Parts: sequence; structure tokens; C-alpha cells
Amino acid sequence: MAQTERVTIGPRGRLVIPAAVRRRLGLEPGSVVLVRLEGEALRLERQEVASNRLQGRYAKAAGGPSVVEELLAERRQEAHRNAGNDQGRAWVLDASALLALLFDEPGDG
Repeated sequence: MAQTERVTIGPRGRLVIPAAVRRRLGLEPGSVVLVRLEGEALRLERQEVASNRLQGRYAKAAGGPSVVEELLAERRQEAHRNAGNDQGRAWVLDASALLALLFDEPGDG
């Protein structure tokens, strides 16, 4: 159900969101909202709501789970299988080393 409230822009361009609207949306001091211009309208949306909406949209478009999540799960399983072979050593890769392992072709040096 749409709710309309009248507000006035302050001298420094500030807009006060009415308390009833803040409560309904769960907005508190420090909450992050996204501001989007839609034609002649201004749309405010909580960042987590927009993020969840986009994640859902792209998950449906991809038709399944995240490729990144699948890759991480495979690497965790592999690390678990190889845990006994490492004799207690910890392996740490920085991001560039991980990308090189994932995307460099054998023999690229």
C-alpha cells in the first residue's frame, strides 16, 4: 500500500524522512539508502533491500547457485581432503596468486 507524506527540502538540500516512514522501513541513524532518479520521481531504497533484489534477479538469470560459491566449496573440499598430506603446514595465497592459479593456462609461466 502506497503512503504519501509531504516534506520540505531544507536550505542545505536536506530532506527529513517522516518518523512513521522511518519506523515502517526500519531506518535508523546510520542506515544506508540508495537514491535513484526515475523520470521525474525520486526513489529511496534501503541498500540491503536493493542488494537482495539484485542478488535474486541475477541468481534467477544464472539459473542456479553462484559460480564463486561453487568454486569456494570445491576448494574447501579439496583442502579438507589434502589436510593430512600437508603435515600441518598452512597455505596462504594472495588474490593475484589465486587468480593466476584459476585463469592462467599451463605453460604461461
